[in-house]
Amino acid sequence: MIGYTAGLKNQFWEGRIRLNLEGFLYNYKDLIIQTDNFETGVTSLLNAPRVRITGAQLDFAVAPVKELKLSANVGCLNAQIREFSAGISAAALVNYAGYQLPYSPPYTASLNGEYTLKLGDTGSLGLRASSYISSAYWAIFSHTSNLRQDGFTKTDVSLTYYAPNSKWDIALYGNNVENVATIASVGETGRPYPFAGVAYVERPRLYGVRFHIKVGGPE
Repeated sequence: MIGYTAGLKNQFWEGRIRLNLEGFLYNYKDLIIQTDNFETGVTSLLNAPRVRITGAQLDFAVAPVKELKLSANVGCLNAQIREFSAGISAAALVNYAGYQLPYSPPYTASLNGEYTLKLGDTGSLGLRASSYISSAYWAIFSHTSNLRQDGFTKTDVSLTYYAPNSKWDIALYGNNVENVATIASVGETGRPYPFAGVAYVERPRLYGVRFHIKVGGPE
């Protein structure tokens, strides 16, 4: 693998603003690609002779006041197979040059916010929210018809009470509040569409209460 990266790192407003930008290019030879076939129960490791990955990433963070922290990360990616053929026999080889690598969305973004409300001698409240945004991508190198993840947004939120001296805290939280189904792993079945593959998905919307207490340690 040969890789190139270049970027800028900056801080402004006495360190309360951070702005980083990075671009990258990676050329891979014989990149290992894994594929699972649920019809035969076989996991195969294949070598793609040439793969090129290019992209850029922007990181931004700002603390307009001491109690509030905001950050964002935006990325663009082009992860493309440049040379690779596969099949059950030499006569049945398929050329996958130009195909997108699995789990490689062209565009992603993460948005995060945190606000702390001081309650004097009675502790503090912390409100947090984070959202991950992704464009559509394939979950398998062969782009099997029904193994494509649509674009989505997934958000986690929490409200936490912190006792004085941070001896304990209790939080109400919600994960994946949109209740969106996103692909965790996939496998082919060898059957024709729409049963050409099986996808396992990440967990659905989850709400709960979390309690944490510090035990022991120096006074």
